[in-house]
Amino acid sequence: MKHPRIFLVIFILAFVGVLSIAQTPKKQVRKPVQVNWVKIVDDELSTIYYDSNIKTDSRGRHIVWVKTIFHTLDWQQYMAQQIGSRT
Repeated sequence: MKHPRIFLVIFILAFVGVLSIAQTPKKQVRKPVQVNWVKIVDDELSTIYYDSNIKTDSRGRHIVWVKTIFHTLDWQQYMAQQIGSRT
């Protein structure tokens, strides 16, 4: 008679485990942050933008994202070389 009790206890523990897994909160999905690019330079070589959502870190430093689009292959290759990229 001991064996059916052991199986019953194991079954109940497994069932409770499945219920607790089913009730755990799902991973929250972060909402994409709105990026507001402001154009500051636009010439024949490049177009440069900055994100107007400027953040400040715990040390008081400002964090600004900058996006640059190079219009010539020479400048693209030069800047890729400067950052150590092949492309």
